[in-house]
This record gives sequence, structure tokens and C-alpha cells, in this order.
Amino acid sequence: MPDVSATEETISHKSRDAQVLQTNPILALASWCECLQGKQPLRAGLRQLSKALGARSVCLSRHSRELVRVAQVLTFEEPEITASFANVDRSFAHCVLGVHIDHPRVGSVWLSSTVEEWTDPALLEFQDKRNIAETVVIPLASEGKRVDYLELHFAQPLTDTVVALLGSFGDALSRTWATRNPGLFAEAILVDGGKHQVSSAQGDLLSPANPFGLTRCEFRICALLKQGIGAETICDQLMISPATLRSHYRRIYKKTHTRSPTELAFAILAPPRLSIDQLSHRSLQAA
Repeated sequence: MPDVSATEETISHKSRDAQVLQTNPILALASWCECLQGKQPLRAGLRQLSKALGARSVCLSRHSRELVRVAQVLTFEEPEITASFANVDRSFAHCVLGVHIDHPRVGSVWLSSTVEEWTDPALLEFQDKRNIAETVVIPLASEGKRVDYLELHFAQPLTDTVVALLGSFGDALSRTWATRNPGLFAEAILVDGGKHQVSSAQGDLLSPANPFGLTRCEFRICALLKQGIGAETICDQLMISPATLRSHYRRIYKKTHTRSPTELAFAILAPPRLSIDQLSHRSLQAA
């Protein structure tokens, strides 16, 4: 007698695959290539990728490797989604890649569902608000002091079949991205109204070099926050009023590009950004 549960699971997987693969990915890749040669707006290529892969939204982002990381962001979402939610105006690549954000393998596929330690809660909050089941990040290029990423947000969990397809697709996308017209992304940001996002330097905030120019009091506040000490105790230890503490927090947020005590705490507690030599050493130790 056939295994009914196994058959139902197979049908369910095929249904989910069909929901993701809504149009021919090859046609979408052809449209993407045309956009890279300037024959269509770059956002049109993102739209085709969104339709072909069934992604609810697609983001193309360029990250600086500088200490204060600036990400330029170009996104696409269907109008019915933007009618209910504000446009996605930021990158979440660092949430998924963690310490590998500066030195990823080009063409590799990273899934939010496989993240073991979250260094920033922003993506989890975004997924919960938008009912996103999976976020996929594909490094397209690693050039000099910048890294380019493609980010796709899916409403449904991805099957192994779709993940395997994305693996092949990611390699093709990165290879074609390398052939793009010079200045294509910068022009798209100017013409299509892309966004500039500044992210905190995770793990570097309390380094001896004091890269964000914190005052002595601000530095002590962050050090106490790292120990899990609450606002009332911080005020007692530093002999300042709650109003003064809030004033210090506002200045710290501005300097570190964070927006709340929670976000600041994650930036402080996150592991330091590693150099390519440190990442290589870590890989050798794990081998």
C-alpha cells in the first residue's frame, strides 16, 4: 500500500515549488542581463527576478567595508505590497552573514533560516511584521572596499529543490553582474531613487581605539549596558539623572548609527568584524 503521508508531502513540496517558480527563471536571467547592459532600468531586472523566483521583495545593496559601513540600496516590491507596508529601504545582508559580511564567497547562497546566532534583530522584526518565512542573500561581487549583494524575501519556506536552483542561479547572477556596464549601480541609485543606509560597526564600538568618538561618560554607559545593567542602575553608578541619561543615549545613537537601547546592545555585543586573514585562520582551525 502506498505511503499516503509521503505522497501528500511530495504534493505539498511541488505546490510550494510552483509558488516560488512562478515564471521561467531563464527568461528572468535574460532580462537581468539586458538590464546590466543598460537596455532596461535595473529595477526592471529586479522585478523580473521577483516574479520568476516568487520573492515578495528584492533588494540590491552595495556595502562599504569601511568602519562606518554605508549601504546603498535599490529595491523592488509589487504595488499591492507597498500599499500595505512601507517600502523596504534597507539591507539585511549583515543580519544573515554576520562576521562574513565583508568577505563572502561570491555566488554563494545564505539563508536566514540557518542563522544560529543573531547579531542584529532587525531582520527578525522585519520578517515577523511582513510574514516573511525566508530571506536569501547572494553575494554578487567583492571589489576593493565594497561588496554587492542580492537579497530576496520569500513568504513561504523554501524546499531543497528551490534552494538547489538558487545555488545555480546565484552563480549565474554573480557571473553576469561582473559584466555590467561601468557605473550602472550608481546611476540606478541616482535615477531610480535608491536609499543610503548607515549601519553600526558591530563589535568595534568599545574597542580601545574608540572609533566613534564616544565621550568618557558615553563610553562608560555602553560598557555598563554591555554588562546587562539597566537604566536605573546606570544612573546610580554614574550619578546622573534619567533625563541626562536619555540625552547621552541620543548622542550615542547618532554617533553609532543605532536607534534604541536594544539595537545599541546588539551592536555592542556582536562579534567584531573580521579581516580576510582572520577568517582564513578561523577556517583552518575548524578544518
